[in-house]
Amino acid sequence: MLWKLVALAALCGASSQAALAGDGNGYYQLQSTLKLSTPQPSWDYLTFDASRQYLFINRHADGVSVVDVKHMQVVKSKIPGTEHAGDTALATAEGLGFTSNEDGSTTLFRLADFSLVKRIKFGSNADGNVYDPVTHRVAFMMGDDSTVLILSARDGSELGRVKVDGEKLERPVADGKGNILFALRDKNRVIRLDMAKMMVSDEWPVSCIQSNSVAIDKDHERIFVGCRGDKPVLLVLDGKNGHQVATLTLGRGVDEVIYDADTKQVFASNGIESNLVVFGQKDPDHYEMTQSVMTRPSARTMAMDPQTKKLYLVTAEGVQDPGKKVNRAPSFFYPNFYQPDSFVLLTYGVGK
Repeated sequence: MLWKLVALAALCGASSQAALAGDGNGYYQLQSTLKLSTPQPSWDYLTFDASRQYLFINRHADGVSVVDVKHMQVVKSKIPGTEHAGDTALATAEGLGFTSNEDGSTTLFRLADFSLVKRIKFGSNADGNVYDPVTHRVAFMMGDDSTVLILSARDGSELGRVKVDGEKLERPVADGKGNILFALRDKNRVIRLDMAKMMVSDEWPVSCIQSNSVAIDKDHERIFVGCRGDKPVLLVLDGKNGHQVATLTLGRGVDEVIYDADTKQVFASNGIESNLVVFGQKDPDHYEMTQSVMTRPSARTMAMDPQTKKLYLVTAEGVQDPGKKVNRAPSFFYPNFYQPDSFVLLTYGVGK
């Protein structure tokens, strides 16, 4: 009789595991793809407009494309004047969008119809940017100049420039209290900048190499820092004093970290290792990996729909031509160009 009970228990356990793995319930999986045509794919950050479920894809020379993810269709193939865009900040209260263009400019456009307002030149370079809804200001990372530029979200007028000790200023995030936070990748630090005072209020060293992407748990004052380097990790810092409370193993090539307060999960997209790692928050100081999902090579930047919890990543089919300039810092076989018309938007969701 005992052997029958053991066999039955084993069968039930195996059946339940098979059902879980088979139908994908609870696991993120690829749900759809959408190709965007271009002869020379290139891209950087993604920005999500939750009010309309629009995804803004910053495509460098191809400008900013806008996809309606509810109907999975392109609503604007290119916003006018957005060539060289690497990031877009949405000033929703002002009804304006601000791109961060690689040539040191920003393109202002109307969110309602994507019409061009003006393009403003402010320097020689720019990378990530973010809108702060508390001060109604937009911050731009000018890494080559070790500077954070601050513009008025109302009209794009320049309000000030803040010098920082570093040249690799990564994409900033707003904390909802009038500050922005960002990593200095070349100095292994995290910076908190007061947008009203236009000054650095806190600067914390981190115990990792190439601190890159940052996300915030506003309720518990926790800062998540994705780090590259030989041993990539996700660090969790106490937002009050910068004290490190947790260290979690990551995949190579992390370029985006997202915290979802509803599900208490942290997401990290890792382009070199081609995976999406998800951590569950047990409490503010304790986390565990709940799943690692294979994505596609070079799918490094990411955005989340806060309503559906779907995740959006983009990539293209990369090639390395050893006869051309190669950046071997990310990996020995890192691509130096992407195949024409291979650029694709990937949608990941839980279940089918």
